[in-house]
Amino acid sequence: LSTVNLILLVVLLVIYVGVYSETRSEFALGLVIFSLAMMMYAITSNPWLHRAFGFEAYGLGPFAFFPDLFALIALAVLLFHAVRYR
Repeated sequence: LSTVNLILLVVLLVIYVGVYSETRSEFALGLVIFSLAMMMYAITSNPWLHRAFGFEAYGLGPFAFFPDLFALIALAVLLFHAVRYR
């Protein structure tokens, strides 16, 4: 899910940078910064990155899955509205 979140964030970042370049709005700049922060979350929570550095998740069960699921839902809503109202 973190890989899907990363893809959604790249799309959102492209949209928000386009909105900021057109409007120079502080709100749009805030959305760009928000997207970058969420992108860092998606990158650092990716299990492939953890394995690449030799770390493994043990015993977390569904609690390791839920944060990425909730982030996916939030990003899907943001992307839906960004595309719909663009």
